[in-house]
Amino acid sequence: MSTRLGTIFGELHRVSITLLTDPGQGDELTVESTTFVSEEWEGPVLLGYRGFLERMRFTLDLGVTPGDRIFYFGLAE
Repeated sequence: MSTRLGTIFGELHRVSITLLTDPGQGDELTVESTTFVSEEWEGPVLLGYRGFLERMRFTLDLGVTPGDRIFYFGLAE
């Protein structure tokens, strides 16, 4: 993969990713995704749009105070 840090070598894997909810706050969502895994990558974990986020609908409600931040999600159909 070509990144701003240079070329990173790795493998693509097909996995199921499950987003969990707090009790009583809705249903969990499992999305089939293609992930890139590299032992060379030293950066943070990244969620990519293509192959994962494009398969779901999501929004972030920042609320009035920091404790009110809510992430809503559902399956894109």
